[in-house]
Amino acid sequence: FKAGYVWDLPFGRGQQFGGHWNGVVNGILGNWSIEGLVQLQTGAPSHLQLGKDWANVGWGMQRPDLAGDPQPNGWNRDPDGLFDTSKILIPDQYSFGNAGAYVIMDQGRQIFDISFMKEFRVMEGHTVQFRAELFNFPNHFSLTNGKNHNVNANAFGTTRSATTERQIQFALRYSF
Repeated sequence: FKAGYVWDLPFGRGQQFGGHWNGVVNGILGNWSIEGLVQLQTGAPSHLQLGKDWANVGWGMQRPDLAGDPQPNGWNRDPDGLFDTSKILIPDQYSFGNAGAYVIMDQGRQIFDISFMKEFRVMEGHTVQFRAELFNFPNHFSLTNGKNHNVNANAFGTTRSATTERQIQFALRYSF
């Protein structure tokens, strides 16, 4: 799900509130707009792999054995436990594992970006636009790339990367 929005705040001259403000107050508080983006994603399916040719067939992308659901309902995903590694086993030598393709669901993402904008009229045909933009506004992190789905790796089942923290930027733009 992805949605963008723009809301012209109803404050300032010619608006629902603040129509009687003097020029200084209107210049500071009037005619602002809020814009934003909301993006909600479920996690992508991922597969588990052994990382070496366990079945001795000349191909190293083989799958492990599953001894139950590695992500049961209520599983608390964190950087040290994206799934229950005790349910994932190395199969017998020279055999294939019973794990299907894409049996792990990665963590989804929630992205909330917001910006505040105001245009100041300098003279006819000339404006200065001020913007304050906040990316990842609530400072919510999601575990991302760096997931380790290789059963033979030391960091199997963990991740050490996440989406970026809140970023704020300001901009001025002169239009004529």
